[in-house]
Amino acid sequence: MPETPSLVAFADAGAAVGLGHLRRTAVIAEALVAAGSRVLFGTPTPEAVPRLAGLDVREAANLAVLPPAPVSLVDGYRIASSELSARRAGGGRLVMLDDLADRPLPADLVINPNIYGPALDYAALTSARVLSGLAWCPVAPRFAALRESRRGGPRALVAFGGTDAGAFAVPTARALRARCDWPLEVVLSPLSPLADSLRRDLANLGAVQAHHGADMAALMARCSHYVGASGSTVWEALTAGLVPAVAAIADNQRPIVAALAAAGVAAVDDFDPEALAAAALDARAVPAVARQLDGRGAERIAAEIMALLESDALQTEDAG
Repeated sequence: MPETPSLVAFADAGAAVGLGHLRRTAVIAEALVAAGSRVLFGTPTPEAVPRLAGLDVREAANLAVLPPAPVSLVDGYRIASSELSARRAGGGRLVMLDDLADRPLPADLVINPNIYGPALDYAALTSARVLSGLAWCPVAPRFAALRESRRGGPRALVAFGGTDAGAFAVPTARALRARCDWPLEVVLSPLSPLADSLRRDLANLGAVQAHHGADMAALMARCSHYVGASGSTVWEALTAGLVPAVAAIADNQRPIVAALAAAGVAAVDDFDPEALAAAALDARAVPAVARQLDGRGAERIAAEIMALLESDALQTEDAG
């Protein structure tokens, strides 16, 4: 790969942050590589980034340690304003993924891929073009390919994201087992050690398979329900055609829970394993909102970013 990539991507991640920023940024990076871009991907957890030709993955504690590029794609709540301003001052384009509209965004393009995104007012925060809503949700196309999968009887995928070493998934699995005999696929964070005692606890429930990190698409191919957090996995589950029941386990997930509940999804405002398990058993069908997720959000984002690169290249040629 040439020393100067056409695009630099940075996604915050880690045991305290989770993997949501990384997973969605990686899907966009994959779409950019498919579109012909050379991408340098920096993150504190490079081992969690898929390896593919055209994607140079490096460990990076923050955006500042990555080299300049014509376009920088950034995703994370902890990225300092000074780092963002430095990117703009260097002359490159800045594309930001944002969920909350709660801070100034010195970007050329802002993407809020959430169901509630169109209701947020960005006018006072940025002069950038804003793309919002589920049409821009960066879910890998392989999840959309699962929508018509013929699944057997009820089987639940229980997952609460990259911050959960068992505090959420295990009590939820217990609550489900007390109510039903569904097989359970329980996914725990690969960023934290999996205690032997916890694995034994899950095994003692019967018909429970514990996964220390997992290929989520492969698991969803054999599951009928998703029971877990309202983070990035819920969009994958809806795209794949699973019946969801969700809870908020962090403040930034509360707007998602509220919007999904308004759209008819079984949702619990605060984490309560008993209430969540009851909601999961009451949920019978894939909600209509799933039709808004077609697995092409990352492709649309990549096209917008490539258009920025092409526009700048044409301007450079004209100036020459």
